[in-house]
Order: sequence, then C-alpha cells, then structure tokens
Amino acid sequence: MRQSILVLAMLVLGCATAAEAAPVIEFELDGTASNNSFATAQTIPSSAFTLPVPPTVFDPPGDPTAALFGRGGGSDVDIFRISGHGHLILDVDNEVINSLAFDTLLILWNSSGVLLDFSEDGPNDPGTFHTHDSLIFFDLPGPGVYFVGILNELGCCDNGPQPDEGAQGYLLYLSLEHPHRVPVPATLTLLLCSVGLTVGARFWVRRTR
Repeated sequence: MRQSILVLAMLVLGCATAAEAAPVIEFELDGTASNNSFATAQTIPSSAFTLPVPPTVFDPPGDPTAALFGRGGGSDVDIFRISGHGHLILDVDNEVINSLAFDTLLILWNSSGVLLDFSEDGPNDPGTFHTHDSLIFFDLPGPGVYFVGILNELGCCDNGPQPDEGAQGYLLYLSLEHPHRVPVPATLTLLLCSVGLTVGARFWVRRTR
C-alpha cells in the first residue's frame, strides 16, 4: 500500500518540468520517521523551492515553490519545518490526487510555537475545485524558522476525536519568496558536537601515547 501511494505521487507530480525539483515525500508515509511534533518536524529543504510555479498555485507572485506529498487521517498531525522570509503561500490541492477531497486543517507557527495563521477551507482558491482544500497567504514577520502543520479537520478540534477512516493522501504546495537553508536543530547540534569531541579526544589520546 505504501509503495503504491509513493508511485501514485511520483506519477502525478512527475509531469513537472526539468527545472522543478522533485516533490518532497513525507517520511512518515513510508514509516521511516515520525513528524508529529515540533521536535520531530520534517525539514523542507531550500533546494525543494524551485521555479516555474505549478499551474494550480497562485501566480503572481510566482515565488519559488515546493510540492509536498503526505498522508494523514484520523487524529494524525504532520508538521514540517521551513526557513525563510517574505511572502508565503500554503496551498492544498487535493483534487490532483483524490476524487474525494481530504478535509484539511492547515496551521502556521513561528519558531516558538506561537500560532500565526490557520485555514480550514480555501473557497477562493482558483486552483482547486474543492472548498475543503486549505489556503494561507501570510507575510512572514522576519527571517527565521517556521512550522507548518496539516491534519484532518474532522479528526480534531471542535468535532472531538473521530474514528480513523483510513489514511488519505494530500498534496501541499509551499511558495516562499526567500527560502533559506534550515539550520540544524540545537539538539542535533549538541549531539554532533559531543560525538566530535569524543572522537577528537580519542584521537588526541592515541597521538600522545
């Protein structure tokens, strides 16, 4: 099942021109990682933001855009980390991959976890036929790290816990005026530093013997 979803995503998005980066596939989709929190958020690399803009994404402004294919359902929450500044568009276009729209809730936080914006439905999106597809326009307050969350609107919030009717795929476009390289999280930096110090100490001991 996981392989078939991956193949579907690549076939759907594989018609992009050579100038466009390959779509980002959610790590949790194939079970290689979990992205349910800020600490475990999957990074969307700056190399994923390319031009030209896909036809279903607003143009203008025509900013570099990344395509993300993921899967959610029930109470699952998927969180992604981006870095940059300027104008940001988050655009769900699920009719590209599903005849039945995944009713998404889209959320944007800053690096401190403060809510900046959210969208349940984006009825004014000319790139989609479904009002269930979420849409966010936001001018980021400054350069930095930001978190994007996407989840099943029916599986959370005011509706209370809902039964998981099975995971559904979703397609999220992220357009960012000035994407940056995402810095290594502090916890990982400390881990790498500790490993480096350990290796360095062992090398020093061997040299001094």
